[in-house]
Amino acid sequence: MANLFEQIVADYLTGAGYLTKLNVNYRKEDGGQTGSDIDVLAFHPTTKKVVVGECQAGAEGFSGNWLVRRDIKSPERIRGFFKPIFQREWATGLADKVEDEFGTRKFTYTIYCTHLDGEFNVLQESQDVDGNPIEVVTLADSIHGTVQRIKSKPDASVEPTTLGRFVQLLHTARIGFSYQ
Repeated sequence: MANLFEQIVADYLTGAGYLTKLNVNYRKEDGGQTGSDIDVLAFHPTTKKVVVGECQAGAEGFSGNWLVRRDIKSPERIRGFFKPIFQREWATGLADKVEDEFGTRKFTYTIYCTHLDGEFNVLQESQDVDGNPIEVVTLADSIHGTVQRIKSKPDASVEPTTLGRFVQLLHTARIGFSYQ
């Protein structure tokens, strides 16, 4: 079952025109070992872009620099949350699953996080997932993107997504941001 943050990410992508699936199971390349899951798998029918979303809602935030450091305590445990980045057989298994679903091995591996702690550029420069790019999108980015999408509409219709409707309600209550 999807958690709240995964549902918010799926809603954000739906608002951007993607078709989404939550908690899609896949296995590493050889099909062995216990499977893993893609938190949010999204396909844009117009652009044909595929997003593989890894959702990290931890209170400590996400740090790409921290992930690639070799001097931290228990790096294997932390990196275990990102198997496709650090283990080729999981990256290949993930690409196989994307190909099964959409007929392509091309996707963007997107880490959705509540906030970014530090920088992400080291991870972007040093890693990929089966040749596909990695990006990070924060909750603030998702909300800002939703605000911009709503602002671009000529009418003031009620939003079709829960996240969009929530943003509209925050605006109506004059909480946190404005549409200006």
